[in-house]
Amino acid sequence: MGKGLIGGGFVGLLEVFVTWMGVFVSCVLFLYILILLYAFLSRAEPLKFNVGSGGSFEDLPMVSVIVPAYREREFLPRVLKLISDLKYPKDRLQVILALEPDDYETVDALRKCCKVLIEEAGLPCFVEFDGLGVEVVYNGSGFRSKPAALNEAFKKVRGEIVGVYDAEDLPHPDHLLTAVSLLQSLRDRGVVAVQFVRFMNHFWVNRLSKGQAAEYEVYFKHVGPALCRFTGLPAIAGSAFFVFRDVLEEVGCWDPKMPTEDLDLTFKLGSRGYKVVVAEPAAGTEAVLGLRALLAQRARWVRGGFLVAFRALKAFPRSFPLLIIAVLMPLCSILGQTWILLPFLGVDVDPIVFTLPFVFSVFSYVLTAKLAVNPEGKVPGRYVLVIAAVYTLAVWKAVFELLTKPYCWNKTPRVKIK
Repeated sequence: MGKGLIGGGFVGLLEVFVTWMGVFVSCVLFLYILILLYAFLSRAEPLKFNVGSGGSFEDLPMVSVIVPAYREREFLPRVLKLISDLKYPKDRLQVILALEPDDYETVDALRKCCKVLIEEAGLPCFVEFDGLGVEVVYNGSGFRSKPAALNEAFKKVRGEIVGVYDAEDLPHPDHLLTAVSLLQSLRDRGVVAVQFVRFMNHFWVNRLSKGQAAEYEVYFKHVGPALCRFTGLPAIAGSAFFVFRDVLEEVGCWDPKMPTEDLDLTFKLGSRGYKVVVAEPAAGTEAVLGLRALLAQRARWVRGGFLVAFRALKAFPRSFPLLIIAVLMPLCSILGQTWILLPFLGVDVDPIVFTLPFVFSVFSYVLTAKLAVNPEGKVPGRYVLVIAAVYTLAVWKAVFELLTKPYCWNKTPRVKIK
């Protein structure tokens, strides 16, 4: 009946296409499994540096820490307090808060928790928090996004090394000393950026937060360190990272329109032969607790992955594992989900075309669940299925946004757990 309605020639071409599509999906899944197996078997770990035995810190460089914030009334005082507690001389630490000029909510919170020392055009430009001076810059680029705000803040940077924290982050007191020590000691090996391990604070709230915790455990404790060893190019994760200022200038800082400015920066570094390392101690962050907000965030990640694919090609072959994870795996999810339409089109394909991707998918989930269980057993591996289900829906939202608003940068709302 299908061939009568549509035409035998069309159905025949469709069957050939689906067969090759199945081969493509199987190959991508197989390569993804190899990445997971390498992460599992190599037992690579994040770099550790004992700041108590790291030698002399008499000649520490100036470090600039940028905190981009938008509608962060609840988290702003906490992150400023944690930054003020960093083990680093205050006279060699520059803190820049990057805001939107119409973000009155965050400005009001800033007035309440800080002492305003300099004000221009009715907006705070320099404040003091717990003895720490904080410069405040406003995104005047005309494009509302985190990378645009970072670029505005970068114009004020005085430090040799630049770090970025999101407002909801929980910086560790040893981060600056660790980052400076690693970057200074490893630069002659091509290392120009340090990404700190991240974990989900209050991961136990619901299934979505547990799924995110499992995902972070897999990447930051296993896959990221494995990529450090294999390619020297794990993904920068958007916050809790440090990079040399001159390198940022060389690559043109951040693309203000890119939905995944962190992945874009990673590929720009890789295209110039630079390396990134994943290190401890870990920085906490808050999980996204609502399904709608989480779908929007992951759709932005998928959409951004598609948009930076061209940049990944410039960093090839070192970018290949990240290309598989961030671009080809979401593409395979889209292709695989379309197979449910085939019976309605009268397409008859050898069952092996679907069987092999299914077997590879199951094996990859089992392996991911194994990696997701941390040593304390706090993150049940089965919750990787929750985040996988979220991505299954998010890829379609990403496709729609690619067609309607490809460069839209939507903020991810988070709730502070008390």
